[in-house]
Amino acid sequence: MEGSFILGDQEYKFIIKNDHVIFNVSNEEVMSWRIFAEKNSYRMELKLRGKTSEGYKIIIITDFLLKIAKNEITLGIEAVFVFYGKVAPIKGICIKLDDNPILKLDTNTIKTIVIPNSEIEFSIEHNSIILITQCEATYEQIMSLSYLVINVLRFILQCDEIGRFKVYLLTDTENGYIAHCKGINKYYTDEANLMLNSEISRLNSNLVEIFDLMRQRKIYLAHISHNKKQNAITPGCFLTIMAAFEWEYRSLDFSNTTGKQPEIEKEILLEVIDKLIKKTSGKSKKHFKLYKKILGNIDLNLCEKLKSVFEKYENYLNPIAKQRFYLNNIEFKYTDMAERLASQRNNFAHGNLDKPLDVLSVLDIEVLKRLIYIIQLDKCRVDPEIIKSCFENVFGEDVYRREATDEYISKTLDAYLSVRGGSHIEQITER
Repeated sequence: MEGSFILGDQEYKFIIKNDHVIFNVSNEEVMSWRIFAEKNSYRMELKLRGKTSEGYKIIIITDFLLKIAKNEITLGIEAVFVFYGKVAPIKGICIKLDDNPILKLDTNTIKTIVIPNSEIEFSIEHNSIILITQCEATYEQIMSLSYLVINVLRFILQCDEIGRFKVYLLTDTENGYIAHCKGINKYYTDEANLMLNSEISRLNSNLVEIFDLMRQRKIYLAHISHNKKQNAITPGCFLTIMAAFEWEYRSLDFSNTTGKQPEIEKEILLEVIDKLIKKTSGKSKKHFKLYKKILGNIDLNLCEKLKSVFEKYENYLNPIAKQRFYLNNIEFKYTDMAERLASQRNNFAHGNLDKPLDVLSVLDIEVLKRLIYIIQLDKCRVDPEIIKSCFENVFGEDVYRREATDEYISKTLDAYLSVRGGSHIEQITER
């Protein structure tokens, strides 16, 4: 993209390439740029207003001064806003899930749903997700709205790459779009994601809850894969999934099932160590402080937390775990899974990388990652059958349909064989 912008009373020609805006200044201006940059730790939060070579109005929001090479200035770009007509107040955004342009969308005719306790309304129509504010939005708010929609789509798909999309700006006159944004571009792929529309339709009745929880940052996303092909379990990946579990666990109520005794014992030990710290000095005092820090970082209830969640979501978890473990000819127990996960998490967290990796914990963490998605959908009040359908579609595992088919076949055989006495299992056993 090329064009020109006005800064002060000077006009500068620019070129945008690789999320950078590059332009030339005079010899006299170079020193001023250097002094200004050093004074602000090279932070350059500017709003450069101008036009593209096609004549569209443009606003470039920059973040840092990256380079001064002779007379050439290179700034990092936060975002670039392009307007088809005049620069008008922005009422909202429309994220289009394909490349078909959307012009002059009348914000007054869109049927919207209000997100609770916010000034945001949303609508989904014609492969588009529309967010509208009840007042004029700042550029920072527009970016927040864009990330809100993108995070919802990342959650629905359980990966960062959400497909081909474009962020359009909604005004009362003519629309525009976000042309460049490095924070948004990393979620873009050249191909449209064919799964997205079906998943949005499947979760349509729960989108208010999903948007609301995402707006409040109550849905953890750091553990999801960058793309569907990213399957390797590294120590960092393992810890991130465990962090997601512990973060989501806080929203669940297990006050009656989680044992309190380990925490009581831990508090007693910490009190004893505090007394020893006060009584000692030198190296001993230093050692006791280190012991206190190590003990304070240990979550003695992690294993119990895992067990209680496994029990709560047993109906969802059984088919997933059975498929994973039985395919590898391994018998699984929830207690063993919980102990392996807690032990492996502590080894990784405390840097004990020299200890051998329990290979079963890799199966455990893959099961736990899938369970976290189910927990999050349940938190969004999604119907149990829709949760199962979403899971199978997103992860490509027909564990629930297969279980239902096996159960149907089993019941049909029992009904048929009951006339001849005993169930098919009993007859097989007798043979």
